[in-house]
Amino acid sequence: MVVKTADEAARAVESLARAGVDHIKTEKRLAPELLNVIIKAAHKHGLPVAAVPPAFLDDASNAGLDCIEHFAELHRATSNKREEYYALYRDKTIDTMTVDENYAFFETMEIDQPYYKETLRIMARNKTFVCTNAAMFATFSPDFELADTSRRRFNTKAELAEVQKAIAEHERQKQNADYRGFAKSREKTYRNISDLQKAGVPLLTGTQLNPRSVGTPGAVLHDELQIFVQAGLSPFQALQAATVNPAKFMKREKDLGTIEEGKLADLVLLDSNPLDDIANIRRINAVVANGRLLTRDDLDGLLNKIAERAKE
Repeated sequence: MVVKTADEAARAVESLARAGVDHIKTEKRLAPELLNVIIKAAHKHGLPVAAVPPAFLDDASNAGLDCIEHFAELHRATSNKREEYYALYRDKTIDTMTVDENYAFFETMEIDQPYYKETLRIMARNKTFVCTNAAMFATFSPDFELADTSRRRFNTKAELAEVQKAIAEHERQKQNADYRGFAKSREKTYRNISDLQKAGVPLLTGTQLNPRSVGTPGAVLHDELQIFVQAGLSPFQALQAATVNPAKFMKREKDLGTIEEGKLADLVLLDSNPLDDIANIRRINAVVANGRLLTRDDLDGLLNKIAERAKE
């Protein structure tokens, strides 16, 4: 849905609210003034708004934005090159840049520490969530998605081709002098996740995939949880980002987020305690969803069906 005026933005929100959506999401190419219109209109309907902000994070947070999408935004939007970064999208220069040109520009970015710290303080004060989506980064996919060959059975032929492209691109970049930027990017990500947690900014695990990334639905959430722990969060804090925090963002904490009497009994039952090792989140014994118990055999049967469909 594309909107170009304040009236169009307000009408779009009204239409989506009538359709029964549970939140509104906007993209970076939206004009900053239209984001403010959408936030106000959505909040009238009790709908939270998530965005890849088209303008500075502190302004978006103060305007009432509920969640900042895509973790890379935090580093880029609080860097010493943030004005140039937003100009790339405003002027559409980003559309003509190659992958290597993108990486080269991002490598010139350094955190503007005073602005960064003030932005985190504002976001914590306003309880602005950050949804990381770190697992889909090329920085981490070689460790998880590309390395776990057991996931390939769920890929269609087209998806397998994208995986092979991603592997080839990763190998190409390993031969590139700028590959050292991957390690630097990884450390930035870890540091930013840790800084957000310490500052009191509420975190959400991200599961979004896009045509330029590779990932297996479900598995990428487990990847994300492991990245959180690698960044220094405790397993308990990481799990909060996938349970109680999303419930708060969606304003559904009365029904979801924790296991309590009176709440919806949608559960994932594990063979081992994820508080001891976050990797145990992958050891699923059973699932309870919508009042239905799915045993390990049931789950394996569903996975086998998905694998068969992928071959079609």
